[in-house]
Amino acid sequence: MKVLNRAMASGIVALTAAAVTGAAAFGCTALATISSATAAAPVGNSVALTGSSFSGAAAAAPVIFHWNGVNGPEVARATPNAAGDVSTNFTVPKADAGYHTIVATQQNAKGEAVYGTPARQSFQVVGPDGRAPAAPAVAQPPASPTTSSDSSGVAALTFALGAAGLALFGAGATTMVRQSRRQAKPVAATVRHD
Repeated sequence: MKVLNRAMASGIVALTAAAVTGAAAFGCTALATISSATAAAPVGNSVALTGSSFSGAAAAAPVIFHWNGVNGPEVARATPNAAGDVSTNFTVPKADAGYHTIVATQQNAKGEAVYGTPARQSFQVVGPDGRAPAAPAVAQPPASPTTSSDSSGVAALTFALGAAGLALFGAGATTMVRQSRRQAKPVAATVRHD
C-alpha cells in the first residue's frame, strides 16, 4: 500500500510540475510590437516602421500594416526575418489631422492570426503647417471580431485561471493522499481478557 501511495504522490507531483512549466511557458510568450521612427508626420511623408516578435516561420505570411484597424487599408508589408523582426516604410495616407492607429497583422498557413498579433501603435497626422489640431480627434478603428490572440489580457487571464486550477488540483491531490494514508493505517484491535 505504501508503494502505491508513493507512486501516486510521485505521479501527482510530476503532473503538477509539467502543468506549471507549460503554463509558465505560455505566459512568457512574447507579443508582437511595432514602432515608427517618428510619432507624427504630415500626409505624404515616408515614415520607417519596425516590429518584433512576429512569426519568422517559413509558413507564416508577411506582416501587413493597416491604417486605422485590422481591416483598414494596407499601407505597408514586410517579411519577418528568422528572429521575427520586420522593417519597412509607409507613406502617411490622406487623413484628417489628428491621431490614427497603425495595426500590424500576420497569419499562419491556415489563415489564422499568428499568436501575439495584431500589434498596434498610435500615430499622429499633423496639418500642412506642421501642427496638430487644437482638440485632437481619435479615430475609432472599425469593429472587428475578437479572437483569443487579440490582447495580452486574454493571455494573462488564461495564465491566472490555469494557476488557480493547478492550485486546486494540488490541494485535492494532497487531500486524497492524506486520506489514503489514514485508511492504510492498521487499526489496533482491543483484546478482551475474560
